[in-house]
Amino acid sequence: MVEPWRVREQELHLDVLAQTESVFALANGHVGLRGNLDEGEPFGLPGSYLNSFHELRRLPYPEPGYGDPRQEQRLVNVTNGKLIRLRLTTASGCGRRHTDEYCR
Repeated sequence: MVEPWRVREQELHLDVLAQTESVFALANGHVGLRGNLDEGEPFGLPGSYLNSFHELRRLPYPEPGYGDPRQEQRLVNVTNGKLIRLRLTTASGCGRRHTDEYCR
């Protein structure tokens, strides 16, 4: 069944994790977040991006022409603020478990 405006991932494929993070990325023009898993691991390339937080690089030309840009702007990955971890020190048997179902 085709569901318009819905993107789903029924299985986790670690070999294409970085690509699916790009597919599930969210942005609103001010903040951009890659579609990493909520648990934080595994990950392809965790990323949080802020509008106007960038680095400037000079663009050298062998023969500069009129209208050529003198510098470029590249977005820089900022500290990942999406991850929240809950640690229980008194519980026994905590750790990684097998997942019966997966969908996002």
